[in-house]
Amino acid sequence: MPAPTNIKLVGFTEFTTLNDKTYKRRRGTQPWLPIEDSPPGSQATSSEPSSTAPDITRKDFFTLYLLRQNQYPDEPLHWSLVISPTDGFPVSRGPRVSSFENHVVYCSYVFQVRGDENMNYEPESLSKPVELLDCVHSTYALVRFDWDGLKKAQGIAEKEEPPRARTWGERTENCQHWSVRVVRKLVDEGLVEEAKIGMMREMV
Repeated sequence: MPAPTNIKLVGFTEFTTLNDKTYKRRRGTQPWLPIEDSPPGSQATSSEPSSTAPDITRKDFFTLYLLRQNQYPDEPLHWSLVISPTDGFPVSRGPRVSSFENHVVYCSYVFQVRGDENMNYEPESLSKPVELLDCVHSTYALVRFDWDGLKKAQGIAEKEEPPRARTWGERTENCQHWSVRVVRKLVDEGLVEEAKIGMMREMV
């Protein structure tokens, strides 16, 4: 298909419309994949399901979690920040649930860093609720917010510098410290309560 000029970013997914058909892809990857429905704000040619369409502008639609996951023995717990629908995922995703809901709304957005002395920001978008993610040790709900809150949190996580060191032995931070730094920024933006920072620091 020709190079698109009208790309809309929703979470980690890009959307574009060409010849009245909507396509999606994970941000910055190839190829574009056709979908049946369009994201909010685009001109859709098919009708959206009215009775089951989620209200992502609801102030508590999403929940931000601190997720702690088990690693190998003697390794610290892996920490990440996960945004997932507060009310969980639909039990059955029938034909009345749109592609937008399946691929964008009902996802767990994982913000995390991974690596050794030079860690990298490695976000994920997974189609299962936070409690069913791999190797879960524990989860802590930090705050609830709407789609705008999700986008703000995503932007802050993307800009937060991953931990860096010249060698393994010179490391002073890991994924846990990075998660604390991101939540610190969210507190500064008024999205998360100050008390959550104290809770997280006690667990590092």
